[in-house]
Amino acid sequence: MSENNKRLTKENLKQYLLTNSEFYEKYLGKYQENRNFISWNWAAVLVPQFWLPYRRMWGLYGVLFIAHALTMLLTYMTLFQRRTASPYFTLSVVIVSLCLLLFMALRANSIILRDVEENLHNKNDGKNKWWIVLVAAILFSLPNIIVINSLNSSNY
Repeated sequence: MSENNKRLTKENLKQYLLTNSEFYEKYLGKYQENRNFISWNWAAVLVPQFWLPYRRMWGLYGVLFIAHALTMLLTYMTLFQRRTASPYFTLSVVIVSLCLLLFMALRANSIILRDVEENLHNKNDGKNKWWIVLVAAILFSLPNIIVINSLNSSNY
């Protein structure tokens, strides 16, 4: 067991995560044995647009946002412009989105514990995250708003 793994404790989780630390405590032993363990996280799958920014997983949020924006673009083209995108492009967007959700579902718990371990020195990192989630949710909604606005302004 490495020196870093010895430092990660239940108290560290409570201090850093502030909310739902009990959920991650049950995975602490698995993490200390194998930093890349696999377990299921429903929140990462069901509400990723809120969960990812709340847990500061910006890279995955960016990929999910791009996939969502492309999906909304495909919807707009198909429903309102009466054009269809290449089936290969559409299929690739769907596959990327599903793979991302599956990856988040299976690896989210180990990624969170690694984040806590790497940021133990920053005592206030877990505080005041509600505004981050709000901004990220608004940003995630922009493609939907654009498509709805286009629907209202078109003669469809």
